[in-house]
Amino acid sequence: MQVTVLEAAKEFGEVGAGIQLGPNAMKVLAALGLLKDVLQQACLPQSIVMIDAESGKHISRILLGDAVREKYGQVYASMHRADLHAILLCAARAAGVQLETDTALLKYEHSAQSVCRLDADLSYKSDVLIGADGLWSKVREQMLADGAPRATGHAAFRALVPKAALPEALRTPHVRTWWARDVHVVSYPIRQQSGDTSLWNLVVLAEMPSANESGWALKASHSDVMQLFKRTEPELQALLEAGGAQQQGWKRWNLFDRQPLGASQMVDQRFGRVALLGDAAHPMLPYLAQGAAMALEDAWVLAKCLSSHAQVPLALQAYAAQRANRNARVVQTARRNGRIFHLSGAMALARNTVLAVQGTSVLGMPWLYGCDVT
Repeated sequence: MQVTVLEAAKEFGEVGAGIQLGPNAMKVLAALGLLKDVLQQACLPQSIVMIDAESGKHISRILLGDAVREKYGQVYASMHRADLHAILLCAARAAGVQLETDTALLKYEHSAQSVCRLDADLSYKSDVLIGADGLWSKVREQMLADGAPRATGHAAFRALVPKAALPEALRTPHVRTWWARDVHVVSYPIRQQSGDTSLWNLVVLAEMPSANESGWALKASHSDVMQLFKRTEPELQALLEAGGAQQQGWKRWNLFDRQPLGASQMVDQRFGRVALLGDAAHPMLPYLAQGAAMALEDAWVLAKCLSSHAQVPLALQAYAAQRANRNARVVQTARRNGRIFHLSGAMALARNTVLAVQGTSVLGMPWLYGCDVT
């Protein structure tokens, strides 16, 4: 297929912070021939450790590492989002994909034969248009006219912490999450150099009813973060102080989502040549670390369907039919996790007791991590 990517940004550059890639995402990257490149830069956390944010008491531990590889056939990795982007960008160029930067889609026109993308100066004619343009998708806006994304009342504060600034006890290859009332903290390694982890991602996620301004990197102060906690155990306190002390400090983004689309909504039903992918179709809260994984799965299934169906409308219908229910389940599970993470009082005690009884376990949800769309 001859593919053109229309990218609104003026250039491809460093963007975002940390990203977690479950075994289902890694299977797609492996099938694309990118596993070696990813593993050269990614970190492989050995477990997810859940901790009470006030007392420092360990609640439970979920094994990753070799245990996940044996159970699901691939590893669980974490890396800098910009490093993953660079790998995908290089692969796209090598495959002959035409990349057009500083090119935003304003509207499209379509017929039974083709789709035209239009703006004041340029037009592109193609057989298929895929709206992979994220939460505020212009393609979705025209296709469905279903309004703006929903402000969830949740916000995330992120910082990047180099190894030298990290409390020594936390310089180990684990995903750590501290739970408190209406807020939790996640920290994990994202970049290694010469076999040594050099950078950690730090995210504070909180319920904030007034969090309705859009933007990936809104200004935030250290005091904004600390007022979310009544008190914190010493290691978490030191970690938060390290995040606030970095030159770039804290960045905030408010979390939006939508109701996931049914299969019939993922494809423009008039002529069947326009479809939605990734966050344009099913934006989700980050409480399952699966947003990027679902976009990768979408992309693989889309390519497979376009390759195996002679007619574009049938291909896009097959793609949507294979993706809609799975994406909806992931969206709903992420929402549920947010409620569980932020419990307080007797409900939090009950949650912690159940997890403590379960003890150390291997990463669960075979329906999610065991899936191999390739």
